[in-house]
Amino acid sequence: MFEWLKNNYKSILTWLYRNIVVVGIVAICLFFLIPTTDIIRTILFCVLFEGIALFLSGVAVHLFTTIRFLDKVSNIKDIIKGADKKISAYELQAYMKVISTIFLAVHLLVGFSILSIYFIQAIK
Repeated sequence: MFEWLKNNYKSILTWLYRNIVVVGIVAICLFFLIPTTDIIRTILFCVLFEGIALFLSGVAVHLFTTIRFLDKVSNIKDIIKGADKKISAYELQAYMKVISTIFLAVHLLVGFSILSIYFIQAIK
């Protein structure tokens, strides 16, 4: 384990610095926001739903890329290869666009759910 830490210490430090900045920004925002119980509950709902969104995105990508939609192919990568059986730059770009669209769609739906929860909490 120590050998792995020695070999990857720069990437670990970069990851820590990047996340420390994010945590600092969140802490400053919370300080100026002076959160009440309702705001903290809403933030926890956002975190919960973001976790659900990441899980659903993973499931959607898994289902889209591994289910056999056609009898001749075993997965989506065989479909995008085309007749030459090689993935060109355009085919790879189309594949990535589909994956990113799934990710975006799931997060938009979860975002609308969070917005509706926020409005319901504000009405009470």
